[in-house]
Amino acid sequence: MTPYTNTFSAATDDFSQQPGGSENTNSVSGSSATFDVLEGMYNHVHTASTTTTVQNSAANAVVPIADYVGQTTKDFFVSSLLTINSSALGGGSGSRRVLFGLEALSGASAPGTGGVANNAIIGRLNLQSSGISGATAQNIALEVPFLSLAAQTPYQINGANATFLTANPYSLMLSGVYQPNGDLFVTFSIQSVDTSINDFTQVQATVSKDNLDTNYASATPLGNLFGYRSRVQANSGGSLNVSLDNFMVVPEPTSIVLLAAGGVLLLARRSRRRAGSIRA
Repeated sequence: MTPYTNTFSAATDDFSQQPGGSENTNSVSGSSATFDVLEGMYNHVHTASTTTTVQNSAANAVVPIADYVGQTTKDFFVSSLLTINSSALGGGSGSRRVLFGLEALSGASAPGTGGVANNAIIGRLNLQSSGISGATAQNIALEVPFLSLAAQTPYQINGANATFLTANPYSLMLSGVYQPNGDLFVTFSIQSVDTSINDFTQVQATVSKDNLDTNYASATPLGNLFGYRSRVQANSGGSLNVSLDNFMVVPEPTSIVLLAAGGVLLLARRSRRRAGSIRA
């Protein structure tokens, strides 16, 4: 099985929103989202204007991975570099959030979602929140449809709850390993590329075989699309601007491959940073 990699060095890319072939938002009024290759990075901008009610404006950019067509129990590893340029959330009442994360094993879009599939494993960052019960710190989470929020943990630096750093490259990693009994064990982590920042944060959850069998149609509970997903849930306006790089999907990874993939991701980032310094 061949890993998929994309460094976004070309002016075009092979990501698209499913279905429809465009990398933008769903049809929520007052929302806009774009994914564009700019200067060797994949830039994502997502905005939602002021509305009278809380609306979920979701967007994704995904790529099909051939090894997962018709699959049922193949392990996966997804990684990417992320730099948070900005995120904002206006005032108002109700539960409001700005989210961004990795999307794995996404299937075809569900009716009414405007091209954003619901059947996926999602490792996400809660970048901004208000009115959310228990949201005392910015956090990372695993989200699985029909389970709602499966697990979450606060983002930490030096063991203390912290806020995500802007203009700081992060490594995101999302993996899933099927157990002998059919359960899916999922891990999502974030870590600064800058090794002087002690911020490795990880969250794990198990999706039971019974849940997969019950809540996903037919014998293929999950699809073959991998990529990025964002959401701006707001009744008062919100926005997100991030830069992405070195996207990778490794089908059926072994523990050794996982370690090697993580190392390649960091080396690639360091190489890019050195090249930028030389150009400057």
